[in-house]
Amino acid sequence: MATGHRGTEDQDRANGSRNPLCSRINPDSNFADLYDDLTMPYELQKAHRANDAASLEAYGFPKDATESDIVARLFKMYQELTNNC
Repeated sequence: MATGHRGTEDQDRANGSRNPLCSRINPDSNFADLYDDLTMPYELQKAHRANDAASLEAYGFPKDATESDIVARLFKMYQELTNNC
């Protein structure tokens, strides 16, 4: 079955379960290579920053929220949602 990128799911598994986006950035890298803080490609850093900003906006969190603030607010939201079950 095609996955929407070059290759198939079987080929991805054979190549170390590479993420399609990561394969496009650097086909010779795996997750460990790409997510190393010192060597992460600029394009991937940029994509993560954009995703972070969109996520903050979607949840209505301030742009300057810290990771601790975000986790605390997400757990509070989860508790509010599950208290009524």
